[in-house]
Amino acid sequence: MGNTNRVQAGIPEGGQWSESAKARPGVTDLGDVSQPDDTTDPIPTLDVGETYEIEADGEVFDRIEVINPGDGSYLATGTVRDNFFTMDLGPDFNDADVDEKEEYLNSRFEVIDSFFVERYGDGDGFSGIDHGIHGPSWDAAEFEFSQPVAEGDTEGQAAERLWENTSAVALHNEMDPGTYGSEDATRVLRERLAEFDHTRLPTREVSDEEKSQVTDGYMDAALAESRDAYIGEHPEFTPDEVDQAWGQFTVDKVPESIKTEYSDALGPWLESNSGDVDQFSAEHHEEPSLADVGRRLYGSSTSASSSVPTRPSATFDDSDSNLETQVVGRRLLDSAYDPQSRQPQEFFLKRFKLTFFGEMRWE
Repeated sequence: MGNTNRVQAGIPEGGQWSESAKARPGVTDLGDVSQPDDTTDPIPTLDVGETYEIEADGEVFDRIEVINPGDGSYLATGTVRDNFFTMDLGPDFNDADVDEKEEYLNSRFEVIDSFFVERYGDGDGFSGIDHGIHGPSWDAAEFEFSQPVAEGDTEGQAAERLWENTSAVALHNEMDPGTYGSEDATRVLRERLAEFDHTRLPTREVSDEEKSQVTDGYMDAALAESRDAYIGEHPEFTPDEVDQAWGQFTVDKVPESIKTEYSDALGPWLESNSGDVDQFSAEHHEEPSLADVGRRLYGSSTSASSSVPTRPSATFDDSDSNLETQVVGRRLLDSAYDPQSRQPQEFFLKRFKLTFFGEMRWE
């Protein structure tokens, strides 16, 4: 049998998740993918539950089996394998080690499965999580496509049904970015995972004490940064002279009016992000306290900033944390920004302004 050129067509009007997007494309002349041999050997008679393996083409299908399920017809199943560990799913994922990648993919299994079912569809013989993606590990994930065949069909006819009536060829092309002009499905999957990763975890009821701990940590970092900034701007004073004039830079020295503004902003912040805060604290290798979460939100968990920042610089996204912690840390970092304008929320731009001998402003 001759070669046939196959490639996914462009995304239809209405977007790739529209109903029309699930229809498989026709043949185009953008590349060569060899069809299976037109083998005329008949499929032998099979007892109920018995399987018969057909030599796979190796180009698209890694394995083809025919089974007699006992319903009066045979079922041909073609398996396409792929390695998720080598996919380009974003820089954090790409730089992670295998164990972190596996944990990341396992926790998003339903998202990944729904992506492939929507894209390659039940109607094309791809059956999803129970029978669609499996394997010993994500480095050998198996996508299974099935089609009914008649008793007495040849091996070539069974293989051809899988080629013509399923999305297997499209999946093969699209999971190999740019193959024969096809769309890069890993890019679309990457966007789907990014959307999931930007969704906050479910929240819980937060106590006043917990709100107070976050608020105190935030104020502690703000005071430390303001002290360092003042020293940097006034080299005529030594750190000891500043400390002597100011006394201790402690939270209890903050005016009540400023404390109230802190509480009014950070209490609701903790309520909205409590699920992510809990996850970050549980996953992070240092197991940070709520006070440390407040310091990180301000942007200085080490209290060593040398100048007043103009944008929030929360240090949730630690490069030495595991992949899952980096994902939730990124969400906490983003929580300081307006989701529409992507500009810092007004509260998070405010800083202590100190004048010598005791005056403290918050602006």
